Formats: sequence, C-alpha cells, structure tokens
Amino acid sequence: FGGKLKVGGIDAEDDDLDFLAPSVHHLATEFLEGTVKDAGFDENSTIYDIEDLRKKDECGVIRKKGLGVTCPIDGRLHAAYVHSLKGEDHVGRATF
Repeated sequence: FGGKLKVGGIDAEDDDLDFLAPSVHHLATEFLEGTVKDAGFDENSTIYDIEDLRKKDECGVIRKKGLGVTCPIDGRLHAAYVHSLKGEDHVGRATF
C-alpha cells in the first residue's frame, strides 16, 4: 500500500494493520455487554459458542461484524472484526 490508511477512524501505517486489536474497553463494553449478550450469550460463553467455525454458511457474532466492510489490507469485501471497529476507544495497535 505504501503509506497511511484510515482504519477505524484512526491513521494507520501499512505495517500497523497486522497489529491492530480491539481495546479492552471495547471487549468489556460494546462486545460483551452489547454484541454478545444481544445474541443470547453471556460472560460464561466460550469463543466456540459465539463463533462456531464449523458452520460454514452461518456467521457468528464475530464474523457478522465484518460483513459488508472492505478489508483495508487486500481491498476485498468482508473484513476482519478488528478492521470493522471505529474510534480510538475501540481499536488500536496491540501492545502485548
């Protein structure tokens, strides 16, 4: 790509895109309190409960977030969850 891109409302260098992650704030609030609970799951649900990859024709909670979003890495439709998040409170460079 060769430069800065806008991802989630923040500027990101090309090499930053592989290191983006949802923030702890996002996971504890919007993801758990909204997305996961709205889908009928709770804090005791496992990742396998909320996103069953064996169901090829059915998107779980995580894959639904990226549907219809253009991937900033390859320009194709349907992005990764992290690339569909907006705002510094929700997405940023992973630090550990």
